[in-house]
Amino acid sequence: MHCLCIAVALVLVASLSGAQERPAAQERPAGLKGLYVSSIGLQAFDTYSTLTALNRGGAREVNPVMRNLPQDPIAFVLVKSAAASLTIVAAERLWKEGHRKSAIVAMVATNSLMAWVAVNNARQLH
Repeated sequence: MHCLCIAVALVLVASLSGAQERPAAQERPAGLKGLYVSSIGLQAFDTYSTLTALNRGGAREVNPVMRNLPQDPIAFVLVKSAAASLTIVAAERLWKEGHRKSAIVAMVATNSLMAWVAVNNARQLH
């Protein structure tokens, strides 16, 4: 959920920074596509590792927004999928509106946060 908040904030900042003419369509760089794929992978690992740690006992969800969701694994998976999707949609919107650097920065920021979460979850599993 934190990723979603960061992505939404970046979209708002970019939107408020002034209108630009839409540039001609440009192919996404491989790095941006890679960030999209890694975003999905990080959210998937977070989902797996959170549910696994909670099922083993002794662990707890520390994100207050998500605290009750792991009790319903289907809802948890849906919310995590939505978080990954919305982050990518926000970055795509930034890209299409000509805020290409912001799109990349948004993905790097959200992936960095999710990588930190993934490392923390991996520690909890071991």
